[in-house]
Amino acid sequence: MLPPIIVEIAEVDGTTVEVPLGTLLVLATGRDAAVSGWSAQIADSAVASFVPGRDDGSATFNPGVEPHSVGVTEVVLRGGGAGAVLTFTLTVAPPAR
Repeated sequence: MLPPIIVEIAEVDGTTVEVPLGTLLVLATGRDAAVSGWSAQIADSAVASFVPGRDDGSATFNPGVEPHSVGVTEVVLRGGGAGAVLTFTLTVAPPAR
């Protein structure tokens, strides 16, 4: 598996993010934000799925999006301390060679 692509969750609204198939998209919440307070609706679940963030007491894992097939889909994130709603387009490209 390739290293993840990391984007700041605060900067993703209204953008298009491209990731190669086989690469996890990590949504970095920032140092002071809760990682577990986010959910997502992905328009085409055949293209990707949401991976919730979590804190297991010894490590913190940001939320993310895991690609499943080449394609384009809209992602709507909900959460954060202020109840944010953020929308972006995810483009899953063929695997990098």
